[in-house]
Amino acid sequence: MILARPTLNTTKTFCSNWWQNTFLKDTQNFNKTCVFKNCINPTDINDLRIEVSNTINTICELKTEEYGFRVWLDGEQTSLEKNQYVFESQIKNNESIEDWSNRVFKNKKFGIILNAAEVLNPKLAQKIASFMIPLFKTNGTPLRGYNITLFIGNYGFTPLGIHKDPPGESVIHFHLGPSKKTIYQWDNDKLDQEISEKNLSLKENVKELLPSAIPYTFNEGDLYFMPSKNYHIGETDELSIGIALWSNKNFKEELSKELLQCIQEKYISDSKNNSLNKFNTLESVSDMSLLFDLPENQDKLTFKDLCQESYKNYRYSLMSNCSFLKTPLLRGRKKTSFNENDYFINETPFKIEFYSSGLNKEKLIVFIRGHKIVLKNNTQFIQILDYINMRETIKVQTILNFINSEVTKEQIMSLLSTLEYYYGIKKNNPLCCLNEK
Repeated sequence: MILARPTLNTTKTFCSNWWQNTFLKDTQNFNKTCVFKNCINPTDINDLRIEVSNTINTICELKTEEYGFRVWLDGEQTSLEKNQYVFESQIKNNESIEDWSNRVFKNKKFGIILNAAEVLNPKLAQKIASFMIPLFKTNGTPLRGYNITLFIGNYGFTPLGIHKDPPGESVIHFHLGPSKKTIYQWDNDKLDQEISEKNLSLKENVKELLPSAIPYTFNEGDLYFMPSKNYHIGETDELSIGIALWSNKNFKEELSKELLQCIQEKYISDSKNNSLNKFNTLESVSDMSLLFDLPENQDKLTFKDLCQESYKNYRYSLMSNCSFLKTPLLRGRKKTSFNENDYFINETPFKIEFYSSGLNKEKLIVFIRGHKIVLKNNTQFIQILDYINMRETIKVQTILNFINSEVTKEQIMSLLSTLEYYYGIKKNNPLCCLNEK
């Protein structure tokens, strides 16, 4: 694996003032295509390239197409079987993506698209989140969150052809170079009319359609924004690397279905032994208890209450993950033990989110990078979580000072281990821990 790891946001561009007074103004509040020049400094470009390399290596270890991993060679998409040679060719330590691609693909034109990079690489998500958090704090986030797609290659025109992305999806593209990329964008109605009148194909007749497009060219260190619903195609004749942050706008029907699915998975029994034979007379229509697996303290909740709880959990989960819709991969991860002399850091800009729940507020529902755990609700756990959220570097002994009759040392150590397992904190001994607050 590539050993180096990134610092957080060192690019001064991505501050609240820039997002508000430059980005939102120029894009007309996410409604107009724009290119922003020289937004990403060389240090951040290098950090992001390292994490792109680490992401590629992770998918090579998994040997799967599950996360939308697709490869094109000379314009043709390859099969999973043919991708084995890619999986067996991980990027070496200190090997650039340029050198790796030359070694693996030789002189061929190639393209790689990888969805859900935030799942495969929590550090990449952390780096991008550090850029975005000033915008989130002032402007909020879409209810369906964000996801990250990687585009790598020298493939010429995007193999997908001229296309529109799914409804509601807009994109912020962080361009890492080394070569430029151009996105051609069309007026939808005019393009529909042109392909109808000339009997042209969006995939086979790209060059014939280019004169009616508006080109947007961006280089290493630039940021490109494109709103949803636009016909477009990318072109990069030399190797370029892009990180695309997709924003999923709010669609009531889709979100409602997801929440109902959450209720079904949580409360409706899937046991094959649950016979419904007794529901065969009108006398039994008021007894639905066997259809649901409601906890004892929730069997009096209304349907609205259940929906409200599911929606609340969804929102807290999303916010704990800096609005990334999917949680980090836990494959092969083991819990870390702590002792009182250890130090740890919180994984900023991610925050541990929590709230009290239950008829008597007896539970503390906690979310770490989108993952949910349940604790006994007491003031000590709340104070510990608040303390961790407010400080960057902490000694375990400081947390142990919260021990009282409500919380034991074993419970605190178990909590720290769980927080680390879900990427909420990270053990960080010893020299980097001198700045404890």
